[in-house]
Amino acid sequence: MKRVLMFIFLGVLVLEASRVDPIDEVLAKGGLTREEVHFDRELMDFYGGGPHRLKIFDLLVNRPLEIPYYNQLFVHQLFEGGDRLAKGVFFASLRTDAGVRRGLIEHPYTAMKEALAEEDERFFYALDQLNEVAGNENVLYDFELPPMSPEVEEALSIILIASSQAIEYRNLAFRNL
Repeated sequence: MKRVLMFIFLGVLVLEASRVDPIDEVLAKGGLTREEVHFDRELMDFYGGGPHRLKIFDLLVNRPLEIPYYNQLFVHQLFEGGDRLAKGVFFASLRTDAGVRRGLIEHPYTAMKEALAEEDERFFYALDQLNEVAGNENVLYDFELPPMSPEVEEALSIILIASSQAIEYRNLAFRNL
């Protein structure tokens, strides 16, 4: 009985040792090895990248055959501290190569509210901000606001200011493209 088990064990061991990795098998059919597989970096830089390319992108492009390993590693790291927000923010900022901006610690609402408090016509001030970002200056408004409470006017004004800031930051982000 021991001989039969030993024979089966050795047979399985030989079969496992002779099994070829599917990636190696496909590469061999194309006449390539793992060392020869790479992306054409110059061509990739032509179609995008530059200062907007993330380090994690470089990591995965430089080692494309190890992407499954990195996926497992990232999932493990992400869920290891799932109950702590700080760890999730740290994980995400490392992956996007961006630290957490100090300005994001405070809510921008207070600064917007203070800017609006100094204005008599809050809604039109906010609308002017939006028009300025859109490239329309010195716009004449030929309408009157319907009667509304100061709270509603303030909320609408803050939405307009937030929209103008979003457009401004989007334009800054994509000005080199």
